[in-house]
Amino acid sequence: MNLFKNLIVKHGLANWDLKYEYPIYKDYCPEGCKFMRKWVSNGIGLIKISKVGKANNRELLYKLRGLHEHAYSWKSNDRISLNFIDSFIDEAEKNSLLQRDIVRSFVNVMDVCHQHPSCNPASELSLPLNLSLVERLRSRGLEVIDKRPSGGALWVIGGLELMSLLKQLGDQGVSFKFASGGGQATKERPAWWT
Repeated sequence: MNLFKNLIVKHGLANWDLKYEYPIYKDYCPEGCKFMRKWVSNGIGLIKISKVGKANNRELLYKLRGLHEHAYSWKSNDRISLNFIDSFIDEAEKNSLLQRDIVRSFVNVMDVCHQHPSCNPASELSLPLNLSLVERLRSRGLEVIDKRPSGGALWVIGGLELMSLLKQLGDQGVSFKFASGGGQATKERPAWWT
């Protein structure tokens, strides 16, 4: 135990004050805060979860959605879409939510949707869901070349690192194929097309 306490003190965690880190819990869970204050005063600190970037948060929430669907045997794609996830992350960043609160809030949204089939969080929050495929791709920072008006394909520039993102769109009925040498439209750069 001394080794653990020394590590906590060495990394500066022993001096944390819960009232600054978790103000909302004082009112809702005073006994829990009392326990945490005692725990911290004994040299055992809390580990702060560092902020996750937007792209990683998107991937995390997408995976949480899949796990929640699997755990409770339901389909959420129509109510908890990729656009909803993006808007959810934007709102979380706007409101400076801690990472643990983003995850907790998202799981709560899924729980409510699962328990109330008529609940559609996107429509209730008036979030934009009518973005075109090109707008959705570009909103994720991707380079898109749309040759469909002239009888060609829709291209997304990038390599295999885009596989999981484009697979998510496949779950919504849009299927992309990878071309390592791209095409004339992509100037032979690796790309995905549909």
